[in-house]
Parts: sequence; structure tokens; C-alpha cells
Amino acid sequence: MLGFLKIYSVKILLVFLLTVFNSVVTSQANIVPLDGEPFILKNWFITKDSLKEGNLKIPPGKLWTPISSHSLSDSGNWLIKTELIIPDSFRKENLLGIFVKNIISSYEIFWDGKEIAQNGILGSNRNTEQPGEYFFNIPLSQNITHSGKHSIIIRISNHHDDSFWKWYYGGIEIGSYESGLSTQYKTYFPSFLIIGLLSVSFLFNIFLYFARNRKLEHLLFSLICFVVLLDSVVFVAPIYFNASTTFKSIPWSCCF
Repeated sequence: MLGFLKIYSVKILLVFLLTVFNSVVTSQANIVPLDGEPFILKNWFITKDSLKEGNLKIPPGKLWTPISSHSLSDSGNWLIKTELIIPDSFRKENLLGIFVKNIISSYEIFWDGKEIAQNGILGSNRNTEQPGEYFFNIPLSQNITHSGKHSIIIRISNHHDDSFWKWYYGGIEIGSYESGLSTQYKTYFPSFLIIGLLSVSFLFNIFLYFARNRKLEHLLFSLICFVVLLDSVVFVAPIYFNASTTFKSIPWSCCF
């Protein structure tokens, strides 16, 4: 009887450990939702890139290390990679897309080892490198988004980062292309409301400053409104002109 209880207890413990292990693995995996809702890819690995001419040669596994904040502060040439899983039950009518946010300066994107997109021109120094466009979204052909495991490698050239921003300070999302574009532009709508409110507050307090014997509190509040207003304008500016990936890294944006 005692032996049976021991065996039963061991089985329960094993089931518990397997459940915990499975939940941890699942939480770290990049699994595309069935409805295609965009999500930020995680579990990235990084290695130095020699930037040799010709096709990309993927370094052996032992050379890849998890991304750390230290490596993201260094200029140079890099390779980062991750894997994702497209479930068998994923809705095939959903066109997937990759949405790259805030990567400086130029890069190439590889899907399962094959190049599918390029933003800017890679270089080994500041003179040969050409930064890409600030907004860069890639619709993925349904011919390559079949169910199963896939790899994404991004070949990055960073020699134009002139601020305290790290070259990878945003995120890379994958999901429904239509939904991703809609979400991307909706994030800018609140900024227009903020710009309007702050503009009124700024002008009103400037008026009060001169109308009320130059009281310091009105001047101070108007300056605060102006600083936040300028930050909001910088945030929405790339919508109206063809900004490069280095737009948010220029010196004056470091104040915000």
C-alpha cells in the first residue's frame, strides 16, 4: 500500500512538473493567434555580422546569445533571430504582415533563410550605410506562411545612432496585415487631441501672463505646455513626411 502511494505521488509530481514546463515553454514561444491579432515577437538572439558580400550565411548556434541591453547600445553590424509557430488551424484568409518599429539604421529581413525585404542600405561604416524609412511594414505572401515553425532573421547595420536611444528600442510585430496597419495609425489619433488641448492651454496662459501683471505661474505653465506640445508634434511628424529610421535619434528628440 505504501509503495503504491509513493508511485502515485511520483506520478502526480511528474504531471505537475510537465505542466509547469509546458506553460513556461508556451509563454516563451511566438505563436501566431488564430485570429491573426498582431503581437510583439520575443525570445530574440543576437550575434555579430561580418557583412560579407553574397547570400546570408547563418552562424552556428553556439555563436548566438540572448539579446541584452548592453549589445543594443553598440554601433556596428548585427544579426538577430527568433522563431515563430503558425498553428494548423490559423485562418488562411488572414494576410500576415511584419511591422518593424524603431530599429536604427538599416536592415534586411529574412524569412526561413530567404530575404523578403530591405529597408535602407547596409554598410560597414557611416559613409557606406544609408538609413531606411521610419515606417516599414511588410505583407507576407501566403506561399511562405504555411503552418509550422518559421525563423525570422534581421540583418542590422547601425552606424547612424547619435543619441542615447538604443538601435532596437521598439519592437517587431507580426499578425494580420490589415489589423496591424489600422492599429498603427490609431495610436496617433490621441496625439492630435493632445496637440489641440495643449495649444489652447499654451496660448491662454501666454495671454494671462501679459494680462495679469506677468505672473510667473502662467509663464511656467505655458512653458510646460510647450515642451509637451513639442514632444507630441515630434511623435506625429513622421506621418507627414518621409522620415528615416534615425528621426527619433536626432539630438533634439533626446529631450523628451
